[in-house]
Amino acid sequence: MECIKTKIAIVTGSLATGGAEAMIAQLAVNIDSSRYDVKVICISISVTSPIEKSLVENGINVIF
Repeated sequence: MECIKTKIAIVTGSLATGGAEAMIAQLAVNIDSSRYDVKVICISISVTSPIEKSLVENGINVIF
């Protein structure tokens, strides 16, 4: 039987380097991907920060 994943959206103002942004990245990457479909929604433009790069490299869908 296929498991239906719960969808989680984490909304942030930016993904520039900072403490809150780093916490968001850690949370998104470490949530059990077999049970949850995680997306990070950023209300600012892409700045190609290390945090954004980490999210993408770990398969997290980032929407701007």
